[in-house]
Order: sequence, then structure tokens, then C-alpha cells
Amino acid sequence: MCKKALERIFKICDVNNDGVLDDMEMYNFQKFCYDAPLQPQALDSVKNIIQANCNNGVVNNGITLSGIN
Repeated sequence: MCKKALERIFKICDVNNDGVLDDMEMYNFQKFCYDAPLQPQALDSVKNIIQANCNNGVVNNGITLSGIN
């Protein structure tokens, strides 16, 4: 159930529908889910963790749906 909710939020936040959350879309995702801002260094850390654990989780410096699952 949580996975489906995250997928839905991902699709809502992916406003340009390219299948990747860029930095601004990721900021909006964070704000939507947690009602808190996402600091640039925190976003870089998130991307690094995703990249280390999911081969296709970060593409073109953006987070993919695979990266949040």
C-alpha cells in the first residue's frame, strides 16, 4: 500500500512527465510528503544513497521511480 502511494505521489510531482524527479520536483515531493523543505546538501546525500543502492535510481541527476521504491 505504501509503495502505491509513493508511486502516485511520484507521478503527481513529476510535473514534466519525464519519469525523473529533478531537483525542483524533488523539493516539491519533500514538501508534499513531509511539509518540510529539502536542503540542497540533503538532496545530494539522498541521490548518493539511491545511486549506491539502485543501479538506475538516479538518471540525468534526477531520481527515478525505481529510486524511490
